[in-house]
Amino acid sequence: MSNIRVISHQSLLDLANQETGSIETAFDWAVENSISVTEILEPGRLLKVPKSEFISTEIASYFKRSKKSIATGLTKYQAENIDEEESFGIGSMAIGSTFIVR
Repeated sequence: MSNIRVISHQSLLDLANQETGSIETAFDWAVENSISVTEILEPGRLLKVPKSEFISTEIASYFKRSKKSIATGLTKYQAENIDEEESFGIGSMAIGSTFIVR
């Protein structure tokens, strides 16, 4: 089993897609490394690459050949400073107030 070092702003979903070609492997990553799928990862952290039945070698090979990394995760500062009052979506709606059922 191999390991990979996390770079700045990488999430577990980024690593799963980049290294195994499928975000379906994110749960395998979480179990293998005893972490949550949504955990904010520290740059430099070493994670074990899990074995999985969901690997897409075509996509994973693309990232290895092109030497590209995926890093779409939030910084700790961004995650801690999300203003829920200004966020949009079902999480900020209240039935009968901002969401009217007719």
